Amino acid sequence: MEWLRGWSTLARLLASALATRQAPTSGAHVIRRDLSAGANDWEPSLAVAGTHVFIIAVRKPAGAPPERSMVVTWSSGDRGLTLAAGSMFDRVGGDVRIKASQDGTVAASWIEVVRDSTGRGIDMSRGGLVIAISHDFGETWRATIAAPMASGVADKPELALSRDGHDVYVAFMGPGTLDVVASHDGGSTWVRSVADSTRTGHWPMSMVLGPGDDLYLTDARQVRMPGDSLLEVEAELLRSADGGRSWRAQTVSRSRRSRGPGACVHGSACPVQIPYASVGVDGQGRVHLISTEGDAGRPYALRYRRSTDRAATWSDPVALSAAARLASGDGADHFYPMIDARGDGLVYIAWFDDRRGSIDLWARQSPDGGTTWSDEVQLSRPEGMPGIYGEYGGIGIDRQGAVHVTWAEGTGHIGRPAGQGGVWYARWDGPGLAGRQR
Repeated sequence: MEWLRGWSTLARLLASALATRQAPTSGAHVIRRDLSAGANDWEPSLAVAGTHVFIIAVRKPAGAPPERSMVVTWSSGDRGLTLAAGSMFDRVGGDVRIKASQDGTVAASWIEVVRDSTGRGIDMSRGGLVIAISHDFGETWRATIAAPMASGVADKPELALSRDGHDVYVAFMGPGTLDVVASHDGGSTWVRSVADSTRTGHWPMSMVLGPGDDLYLTDARQVRMPGDSLLEVEAELLRSADGGRSWRAQTVSRSRRSRGPGACVHGSACPVQIPYASVGVDGQGRVHLISTEGDAGRPYALRYRRSTDRAATWSDPVALSAAARLASGDGADHFYPMIDARGDGLVYIAWFDDRRGSIDLWARQSPDGGTTWSDEVQLSRPEGMPGIYGEYGGIGIDRQGAVHVTWAEGTGHIGRPAGQGGVWYARWDGPGLAGRQR
């Protein structure tokens, strides 16, 4: 273990640099900010606890090789009105995630890859799945390896944290399996289990704890092997009722995607096209699922489902975005949806689509557990994004009912010489009563 630098000292020194309030987007009460300011950052995550907002991402320092990418952070104590400029943990990492609890616990996870002496291979005796825990809103941190690289740590960790910070879970792609490490003592000790033993590709996408300690996890599971011209992918929802020791899985949708680059129907600004599902649970125990799904060579749809019986049964899927795409005469293609829920049924969703030709980030809100939904609000810049930079984003609802969202946009591919992107943040305070629709 080692102590890591926290956010708060830097926040006090640099808050004045970002202390100005940004004017809301016309008619929508959106605060929007470029956090990277020219740095090459990607795949952020976000956590909200009370008035605190925490954002974490990956940064490639200028002149450094891709394997020296570092973990970079921002924080706010005033609901995102001001954010301290990014500071970096003194560790390499990728695939970062973050969650926070109301008692001041903040948990972050990432995969640490350490190169061997040749600089070309991976040192399997070092690195792995890193978990960093703070019990004082980021004042101080302690990190440990919860799953060593040699045990099989491949990709895509997802993180969940209990309200009291006592229980921490991380799901990740193991050696052909979907694995979960769990701690029930605030991160001091860890136990590993297999959530899905199917020896195919797995892509964990979201994880959340609900009332009664039900743990929900979404995953994309590859049905056919990579050599096939079309890949069949199942989006599955897994639930554990015993602290992550055992899991029950169900398939919520099936989609097909084409292999290789250019698989998305509308061109090069598209990221990897994969059926994607995100899960949220409100204070009443209702489970909310938002997903993209479809067929190869056609735009993916955005669909919403909910369950009132702990995911035993589901409502019929509802299309929450059906925008036409004028440039091509068909519908918009949808990517990487995010969802969060709280209280007696406040739900926010955010997603990317290409209805305007460029890719944009949109959001909707439901105040009544998914029964009615607000109009769509654009969170990204009016001029559009050059492209999604990586596959991750983050979403969270604060105590006043506003939603906070982070994403990365840029050009090229992360980790490659021509790749360049940055992290963005937006807060939307939600709609008024006008514009409510089913």
